[in-house]
Order: sequence, then structure tokens, then C-alpha cells
Amino acid sequence: KAPPWIARSEARTAAGQANDRGDDLTLTFVTRPIRIESGDSAEVAFDCYIGPKSKRAFEQVEAYVARDYYNVIREGFIWCAPAGLVGIMMSLLNTFHRIPPHNYGLAIIILVLIVRGLLHPITKRSQVNMMKMQQQQAGLQPKVKVIREKYANDKAKMNQAMMDLYREEGINPAGQILSCLPMFLQFPIWIALWTALSSTIEMRHAAFDGWWIRDLAGPDALYTFSQPVEIPLLGMLMGGPVESLNLLPILLGLSQLLHSRLMPRPSTPQPEGAPDQRKLMMFMSVFFVFILYNAPSGLNLYIMSSTLFGVLEQQRVRKHVADYQANREVEDARRKEAAQKREKGWLHRKWDELAKEAEEAKRIKSGKKKSRR
Repeated sequence: KAPPWIARSEARTAAGQANDRGDDLTLTFVTRPIRIESGDSAEVAFDCYIGPKSKRAFEQVEAYVARDYYNVIREGFIWCAPAGLVGIMMSLLNTFHRIPPHNYGLAIIILVLIVRGLLHPITKRSQVNMMKMQQQQAGLQPKVKVIREKYANDKAKMNQAMMDLYREEGINPAGQILSCLPMFLQFPIWIALWTALSSTIEMRHAAFDGWWIRDLAGPDALYTFSQPVEIPLLGMLMGGPVESLNLLPILLGLSQLLHSRLMPRPSTPQPEGAPDQRKLMMFMSVFFVFILYNAPSGLNLYIMSSTLFGVLEQQRVRKHVADYQANREVEDARRKEAAQKREKGWLHRKWDELAKEAEEAKRIKSGKKKSRR
């Protein structure tokens, strides 16, 4: 008796058979695993759908829903992109596209504003905490200077002493890395958007401006080279050879460099081994240029817009903190002055008058004694 086997059915059309000669159409039908015992047979029926892989159609047409056609799109998702989040990205982009002038590029920017708005409380809190930490570190400058002079020839003891000082003052130098939390929280959104751009048929060849970004689902390709350029080592990071001059990822890297340059610098020397947030951000800026060079321009547009909005948000938060500190100083001075006025009540003022009269009487009496002599 022959062992059971897994049936796999493949069929090719005439055009598919001609694919070996250079044509571009091949149809492959693959069934789900079917166990067939020796001597038995099985019949597999196929429904053929020829049309765009539209999420909207696959979720609204009952016949498509019954056959789970959306699974054709879902199977193309990147493994690290949650299917639910990808679906949300696709739905939001299609929803914002309905807003005049019906442009997917503007829909991406609207999506950026919504995400930045949702993450604003976290962004604001992380930046405020970082600025407060730097102010605390500024107050430790004299103690840090003493430690650096004391252990000038022993870096290990210097770092240990500085870490002990920070621990006593309740400061964690590594806590500055938390200001990168909003960016890390957006990583799943970036991956989901990348997958949505590759899976949404409506965005295929959708232009942003019509002359520069002509296809949001592909690189902006400002200038196409006659021959692809292979870059050793970096080719794997960039996802293949360089076929065109893509300006958008370069602008993305510059915007992130600007963001990192505007970040406040630590006010005190950091121990060796403590993370330098600004250097980390600058490294990530260069890294993104390569890894996103051949990425869809819609994704680069999203990240660049988010970075530029982040620069404006950072300046607004810093102004808010400065205004808060100025108002706090004025309020403290006002309270101190009010407290001094409250302390000098009627009894206090009367006591001051009596003290002055006594001092004046003593001075007059002393003057009379001197005149008699």
C-alpha cells in the first residue's frame, strides 16, 4: 500500500508556458494540503479572480469575503508587521484619500500629523525629563570637576566615582536614551506603512506632485541610470543595486541630522560607556539613508515629514519649558515678597518702631555724655 501524499496541483496557461521564452505571465494554482490514500482520488475546484488586489473590494463584496480573497494580500505582509496594524494603515490612507484633492501624498502627511499628535504626550514628557536631568547635571559641575581632578590618572575610578555621584543625586545618565522612545514606538508603524504601500493596489503609480514623486509605491527616481550601480557591502543593506538617483532618502537623512543637531547637549561630561544620544541619532540618520534608499517614496515621505514635524515640536517643547521656568522664578519671587510682607504685620512693625526709638534715644544719650566731657 502506497503511503499517503500531499497533493499539489499546478496549471499553466498558454501564456504561462510561453513564460520560458521571456513573457511575463505565469499562473500557479496551489491547493491546501490534501491527504489522499492509495487508490483514492480527490477533486479540486478553482475559482479564478482576474482583477486588482483591492482590500476595499475584498472586504465589501460578499463573494470575495466568503472566499477570503483578502488572504491573498495578507500573505504578502512582512513577518514583523502585524496584519492588524497593516490593515489600519491601508484603511486610514484610503479614508484620507477621499478628502479633496484626493492625493495619497497628502493622506500620508495627514497620517503623520495624527501619529505625532497621539505620541505628543510621550514626546513632551521625555524631552522635559531630559532637560530637567541636564539642569540637575549642571548643578553638579563643581563636584564633577573635583572628581576629574582627583582621579585624573585613573579613568576606572573616575567613572565609578561619577556614577556614585549620579546615584546619590538620583540621576541616571542612561535615562537620556528614553527620549528616543517616540522614534522606537514608530518603528512598527513604519514597517506597517511599508507593507501597506507594497500591498495597496490603489497606491500603485499614485503620484504626489506629478514631476518629482511620480510613484509613492516606488523610489522617487529623480534620475535613472543607464546601468545599475553595484555598491560592495552596502548593496545588501540597500536591498539591491542602485538604479537611480533618489533624492528623497537623502533629504530624509539631512532632516534627521538637523533633528539631532538641535537636540540639547549634555551639560556635564559623561562617564565612559554612557550612551551619547546625539551621536546615536547622527548614526541612525546615515543608516536610514542607505537602508531606505530603494524604499517606496511614500515611506520616505512619511518619515521625513514626521522628522520635520518633530523638529517643530521639539522647539515648541523647549520654549514651553523655558516659559515654565521663567514663570516659576517670577512666582517664587512673588511668593517670597508676599511672605516677607505677611511677616511684617502690625506687631512686627510696632516692634521695629520701638527698636528704632530705642536706638535713637541711646544715640542721643551717648552724644550728651560726650558733650559734657
